[in-house]
Amino acid sequence: VLRKPFCLATIDYTAANEYVEAHYGNSSPRVPYFGRSIQKEAIYDAREGQTTIDSCGFSLLNEPSQVKDWTKLSHIRETYLPQLRTILQETYRESKIQDIVFWNPMLRGQDLKQTRPNDDTSTPTASFAASPHIDTDIGAYDDPEDVIRLFESNRVDTHTFPTHDLVEAIKNGQRFAIVNAWRNIAAFPVVSNPLALFSVRYDEPKKAFPEAAPNMNQSKWYTYSNMTQDEVLLFCQYDRDVTRSSDLWHCALPDVLEM
Repeated sequence: VLRKPFCLATIDYTAANEYVEAHYGNSSPRVPYFGRSIQKEAIYDAREGQTTIDSCGFSLLNEPSQVKDWTKLSHIRETYLPQLRTILQETYRESKIQDIVFWNPMLRGQDLKQTRPNDDTSTPTASFAASPHIDTDIGAYDDPEDVIRLFESNRVDTHTFPTHDLVEAIKNGQRFAIVNAWRNIAAFPVVSNPLALFSVRYDEPKKAFPEAAPNMNQSKWYTYSNMTQDEVLLFCQYDRDVTRSSDLWHCALPDVLEM
């Protein structure tokens, strides 16, 4: 039980509300989706509680990496992806994973501009995202083939991609999930623009985004204070099993009001 917030921060839900209304219109469960536009929110330090993928959709692990240059995709492929594959297999060991696809790598930093190199050797870059967002809204795709093409066209690993098998598995109702692996790659802990995760709670336990709107009194924002380069944060962006916490909206916190 977390007794008091780690800090207060201003969260601007405007862009997220506009996205939901534009994509889902009258089928949106609430307009505006978050029930507010700009709000001072309490941010809790997740280090003070026990967090797991199963219980809340996110988990922080102590997993030092041997990658020396995160700007080179070859280093990530050769050194980090095998480690990350093991981490995911262990995290979801009870689910018996059949396939893992690594896709859409991104370096974020306050002074970085948005780039997406075409040479397949350099890691794409972007600045911090200060607005709450979900990286991949599966509800926006009507055809499973479109989802698989999205993964395939942005993947970073070189393993054989079983396109047909994956499409058929999704069509047949097989569970799949999208998990973000985020880490600090600097030599010093994160003290500015920390990543915040919105742990959503719904009034209807068998519904999630976009069919249900968050209970804003029950949902909470979390961050991990002073994340180091030896830690990796796993957090879910989608899980076909709606009983699992998965649709974690997230953003950087550039405007921390109190500590």
